[in-house]
Amino acid sequence: MKNQRVTLKNLLIRVVDVPFAQTELATLVYYARSLAESYFLHFRSSFLQLCKSHGVSATDLALDCVADVFARDSEGRFFELLQFASSLRVPLAEIPPDEVFLAFKSFIIRFANAQVARNHAQIDPAGARIHRNLRDNLRGSTKLKLTDDFRGYVIEPKRVDCLNARPPLPIELLTRNLLVQIDGSFTVPKLLSVLHQLLVRQTRYQRSVILFELVQLLKNHFATMRAQSESAQQEVILDDLTTHDLAALRHDVQKGIQQKIVSTYLIPGKITKEEARMLNATLEDLVGDIVENGELRASFYDYLT
Repeated sequence: MKNQRVTLKNLLIRVVDVPFAQTELATLVYYARSLAESYFLHFRSSFLQLCKSHGVSATDLALDCVADVFARDSEGRFFELLQFASSLRVPLAEIPPDEVFLAFKSFIIRFANAQVARNHAQIDPAGARIHRNLRDNLRGSTKLKLTDDFRGYVIEPKRVDCLNARPPLPIELLTRNLLVQIDGSFTVPKLLSVLHQLLVRQTRYQRSVILFELVQLLKNHFATMRAQSESAQQEVILDDLTTHDLAALRHDVQKGIQQKIVSTYLIPGKITKEEARMLNATLEDLVGDIVENGELRASFYDYLT
């Protein structure tokens, strides 16, 4: 590990130089991708399960993350890496290799978490909204807190023993006891109040809930309620493809487009990050019109404009 950390320090020094060392770039990209992928696998496993159900792997997430880390400015410099180097307490060459490793790892994790937020919003917009609402309300909570450990983001009660040596609270038990008390009059503050009571009143299991599992619990609950409502209204979808089928197909196409833009144009430096975003947005509009209207509504030039 020590030799690897020395190598990382040397790689960073060579790559942030102007002009950068092309031969070391591929090795540093691989190093960054490995750190990001390991983080997704070990610290965001719950979110990763959702991604896999939509055909997105930890490697896909890591590649998207690396594309942001190695973004270039108009002069071809890796401005994120330069900013990282300039944020260190002393020049990069003077910092011990172990400290460089820890700092670079934290740097990669920051981009990885940003990638989680973006992907969550793309593949699960309903879940992402619930996730955001819960986090916003937890910031002002006097009874619950949000922590970050090997399970990801975890909700715990404040000022009580969290019983971390006990078995995890079964999600089935949480679902049954939580939903029966909020059904019909759901608000986020009420949900958190009920959740706090459930956690502190029991002593058999850990007094904690993985945020992502709570989000999926609520999302599935709302989906069931909507389905029951639609069934009661006897609504029938007669199209060959359901709305869900079209949404899944649209996501797969857009994901393939994004990966192609990153691998073929962005990382090789053929376009800037802003240009990549513009190209992706243009093609998303184009694909969206095909899915929603069955045809293009304008010329390619008009879409790009």
